Amino acid sequence: MGTKRIYSLDFVKLVAIYLVLWGHCIQSLIPEVGSGEGKPVFLYIYSFHMSLFMIISGYFAVNIEGETLKKLIVSKFRQLIIPCISWGGLLY
Repeated sequence: MGTKRIYSLDFVKLVAIYLVLWGHCIQSLIPEVGSGEGKPVFLYIYSFHMSLFMIISGYFAVNIEGETLKKLIVSKFRQLIIPCISWGGLLY
């Protein structure tokens, strides 16, 4: 790896993931939260969490600029699909 980690972005990703999990827990544990009325924490989390993920993903997408489409697809397949299938098989 020729690049250095940016720990502040890792922290932002950690907080964003935590907020998404918290929002989903609120949604699952309190069924009437679907409408969002009277649930300020739920509304606050859902007001920005997806845009935050898109901004962070866009920042890291700059690194794929020089790759061919085939190389990018193979790389993402190894990075995302293989672990997903592996864990799915283990859990099944």
